[in-house]
Amino acid sequence: MGYKGSAPPPTSRTCIPCPQKLREFGLTVLEINGHDPGAILSALNHPPGERPSAIVATTVKGHGVSFMENKMEWHYLPMTAEQYRTAVGEVERHEDNPFEISHSPLPGSRLRLPNRGPGIHGT
Repeated sequence: MGYKGSAPPPTSRTCIPCPQKLREFGLTVLEINGHDPGAILSALNHPPGERPSAIVATTVKGHGVSFMENKMEWHYLPMTAEQYRTAVGEVERHEDNPFEISHSPLPGSRLRLPNRGPGIHGT
């Protein structure tokens, strides 16, 4: 289990694991690796069933950016221009990254999925 709020377990409050809780509410739960673009697209394109569905994606905060990974402070701290350039460079060089980064003069650009035919697309 990862971070909750601003502290890692066990110092943060824990509760029933999210997938289990969602199942108890009657949802169909798809548990995926939130860093795997194929798993994300597959889950988003999962055929609807008789019950509502939920996708639970396991991720690591700051994944793919060396100075941010598993560091809670990067969930809310602003980046300097140099940190932004470094982070974008690391994400763009990652071999499994299907995202295009919309460059803007300010940090905080939005990630987009390129149009890859029928299915779910970013905007």
